[in-house]
Amino acid sequence: MKTTLTILSCLCIIICKSQSTTQNQDHYLSMFSSDTGKLVPPINLLDANGKKVSLNDFKGKILYLDFWIPGCTNCFSNFPLAKQLHERIKYLKLDTGIVFINIFSSGSTEEWKNLTNKYNPEGISLYSPDTSFYQSWGSKAFPHYSLVSRNNKFLASYYGLDPRTFEVDYILYEAITKNMNGYNSYLMFKNQNEYHAKNMKYEQSEEGKDYGIWYNSIIMKIAKDRNLPLKK
Repeated sequence: MKTTLTILSCLCIIICKSQSTTQNQDHYLSMFSSDTGKLVPPINLLDANGKKVSLNDFKGKILYLDFWIPGCTNCFSNFPLAKQLHERIKYLKLDTGIVFINIFSSGSTEEWKNLTNKYNPEGISLYSPDTSFYQSWGSKAFPHYSLVSRNNKFLASYYGLDPRTFEVDYILYEAITKNMNGYNSYLMFKNQNEYHAKNMKYEQSEEGKDYGIWYNSIIMKIAKDRNLPLKK
């Protein structure tokens, strides 16, 4: 009985987090709907040694781009959450298909290096010497995130979506396994959670079964992190 209650508590944690942004779902869908699969615009990027870097250098991988700027407290507070996100991706054995890249702008290289050393964001840290890409990438607020396909095309571009909610996990899962764009995967996430809220189960379609497999895997990861007992 105790084991069952523990598992249900774990489920409640995740469901509550997932539902925490329900009121904003139409807002995020409207952002994702602008993703047309177009090639991402070029960005002037440098590594810590001042060497030029291109996003084309990572072609063949899904790219999770985190755009951040100095003085952005939300950017700083989200770095540990990105580490947790990467650990969940790694738990599903999907981490070899994705690269986390942090792109700093609106500050000096010295400021970038100091902040990078202080906060140690997950993944590769790069610096952009100018802000001309803001308009072409739709960077209206920070932190700003973009998901790029293996062929350097937009899959998703958004801001304000809390990494602690599991929409992001599912978007990455579908991107890595199916190269799906953010709009469709977010819509699937929304539909399956609404169906589950009414029926206490997911749809019996292939979409619903696949979602259930992913969801149960996340449950296992959270339970493991919290040392919660699970039924065998």
